[in-house]
Amino acid sequence: SRLTIQVGKFAVHDVFDNNAYAQDPRVDFLNWSIWAAGAFDYPADKVGLTYGAFAEYNQKQWALRAGYFLTGSESNSNNFDSAVFRRGAYVTELETRYALFSQPGKVRITAWLNNSFAGSYRGAIDLT
Repeated sequence: SRLTIQVGKFAVHDVFDNNAYAQDPRVDFLNWSIWAAGAFDYPADKVGLTYGAFAEYNQKQWALRAGYFLTGSESNSNNFDSAVFRRGAYVTELETRYALFSQPGKVRITAWLNNSFAGSYRGAIDLT
């Protein structure tokens, strides 16, 4: 059993959605299309890092992770929106561990909410 807390600048995918076969597209088995969850639009700067904090409670058969991260004030930049807790990314993940026919396995359920100062779909349609 352990409690881990991390605060600083790091990649969200270093903590959440961590898959042994598709974590790093440069060296792992799966390619870019499966490197990250397609809908998980994680907050990051140009090189994939952001400022944030997370806590993880780890037990033998399960783990629970939760974190808050700053989102970019514009896409693919090194500028972050500093409206802490009004805008940002909230991520939670529950991991359960099991063995099936003596082979270890894990099931992860991840939920996230990204809130940023961005244009609206209606505004974009109105421009056309």
